[in-house]
Amino acid sequence: MKNLTKISFLLLCLAALISFLPSCQKYGAYPFRNQPGFNNNQFPHRTDTIAVSALPAVIKSYFTNNYPKDTLQHAFINRDSSYAVISADTDIFVTMFTSAGAFEKRTLVYPHVISKVPLTQGELPSGVITYLTSNYPGYSFDAAYEIELNGKLAGYSVFIDYNKNKYLVEFDSNGTFVASYNTW
Repeated sequence: MKNLTKISFLLLCLAALISFLPSCQKYGAYPFRNQPGFNNNQFPHRTDTIAVSALPAVIKSYFTNNYPKDTLQHAFINRDSSYAVISADTDIFVTMFTSAGAFEKRTLVYPHVISKVPLTQGELPSGVITYLTSNYPGYSFDAAYEIELNGKLAGYSVFIDYNKNKYLVEFDSNGTFVASYNTW
């Protein structure tokens, strides 16, 4: 129960961060099409997500010089053409850059997470898939993570697109639904 409370708190922090990321009113998703690293046919619903490899060189260089141990995990472009980059070292961070690639700020998202393992949709427990299919018919899978605390499976975080909204849907270690957040 203690781990469930911790994971719920950590996932709530992640949801708050994602809400902090481009809000619909001020920093909503910028249609990013026909750019290197973005495949419109494969991911037509991901108009705000860009491949890490497609980030401007100045942003990649910033991480190399200032946070060499960080692993770049996700990148987003906002309506104002600024960038949000999710990276991980021992903790998970969101780092914001202007449209010109100048550093703005860095925010700690997940303190003290032992492990966050990316999963494909097919690697999720059947209970998670059943819940998503039943409660979000026609959803589009975006990303999923297995969260471990102190070396033990604590739960799953699944990011989906549904009815033109993005959701973070949380599950415990058994694949039982815990919470859902409309992130933007």
